[in-house]
Amino acid sequence: MDTSETYIKMSKKAKKFLPEHKWSSGDFFSYKYEVQTYEDWSFSEGIIEDMIKSGDCVPLYRQDQLQAILLSESYTFAALFCDFWWLYSSYDEALGSYDCDKGRFTSMEQLWLVFVMKKKYNKIWDEEEWREINVLVV
Repeated sequence: MDTSETYIKMSKKAKKFLPEHKWSSGDFFSYKYEVQTYEDWSFSEGIIEDMIKSGDCVPLYRQDQLQAILLSESYTFAALFCDFWWLYSSYDEALGSYDCDKGRFTSMEQLWLVFVMKKKYNKIWDEEEWREINVLVV
């Protein structure tokens, strides 16, 4: 599970676009850039509830949760895989001049978050913000 500063930043900026997170025991989140784990008991005792309501709580989606966001919209896994590979190999065209093999994204969570943001919102990560693109990318 990616808990890097980069993934936290990407997740925080993506939060306003992604569907509301459905919390379950073991989920990771960042609260004021400190990584914590959600446990059912802590919510029932009100410990995390205040953090979530404050707006400073950023869910750190796992790869399977990111895939589920797209699979819930009638994409097949095979189609997602083909589109994912195409995006991964064409990211330089979308961003300008980037070669994916040089390691811009260091985890599958980062790659899948980029993919979800592109598929659902036509946005790519420029290392600071999610920005809309005008290049035709799947």
